[in-house]
Amino acid sequence: MMLPDSRRLGLRVLAKLLAWSGVAVVAYAFLAFVFLPEGDQVVPQLEVDLSIIAPGEAWFGEWRGQKIVVLHRNEAQLAALAPDDALYDPASRLSLQPSEMRNRHRSREPAWFVAIAHGTDLSCPVRFVPPEEAGDWHGGFIDVCRGSRYDLAGRVLNGQPAKRNLAVPPYRIEPPQRLWLGAK
Repeated sequence: MMLPDSRRLGLRVLAKLLAWSGVAVVAYAFLAFVFLPEGDQVVPQLEVDLSIIAPGEAWFGEWRGQKIVVLHRNEAQLAALAPDDALYDPASRLSLQPSEMRNRHRSREPAWFVAIAHGTDLSCPVRFVPPEEAGDWHGGFIDVCRGSRYDLAGRVLNGQPAKRNLAVPPYRIEPPQRLWLGAK
């Protein structure tokens, strides 16, 4: 049985409208995901009491299912930051960190370094190596799987398997000695 031409035309128009509506919904969902501003994303926060971390010591914790490190750098550790010629990416162009932390010490305040405590090539945990225990390098962090070395600002040294610096999450420091991870 054949449908009248006007009815066939109506069904074709309806089918095309449904198809284009589906395309529009998928496109909207994709574009909203890709272009959602950072400020609109809900990021869980973690409060860290900085008064428990003595100068020269590192504190490890967990945030968003990832190991994090907060290093309270003393004057000797700030002086022991690796020279730029020893680093693979001294300007942190290939690294993940908030733009205001693209500086030599990769932090808001020179004394405090905060990073995701996973190596950047295989995501293995890193451990803290103080300069006085480092031997032939300036100290910092070492990947426990492949041995990639990072300086005290989380910048990867030349000749390592890793090619990116440790990731620095968004955070803010508020008096008296409170650090909020996940907050700007």
